[in-house]
Amino acid sequence: SELRRHLTERPGYGYTPQLQFLKLCRTCNEDFLDKEVFESQHGYKGELCNNRKIGRRKAHAQVQWQLLYHHVEAAMVSQHLEAHTSSLSNNY
Repeated sequence: SELRRHLTERPGYGYTPQLQFLKLCRTCNEDFLDKEVFESQHGYKGELCNNRKIGRRKAHAQVQWQLLYHHVEAAMVSQHLEAHTSSLSNNY
């Protein structure tokens, strides 16, 4: 939970959040980076999700963090490419 707050809030020191949205569905224990997908398919607190999975603790926590890392990495690459493409199109 602290990592999720770090990626989305980043209070103080003039830092901007690295991600606009990052939530964990408490029903299926999957991380979501898209607010519209999360709320439309899982609900605000996971009440629409029917895919109940137990929380990832101890040995299974490694899997959860690897999945989160890959989601975040893909989002950051996508944001970087969008920003780079946008700046290139503005120059022409």
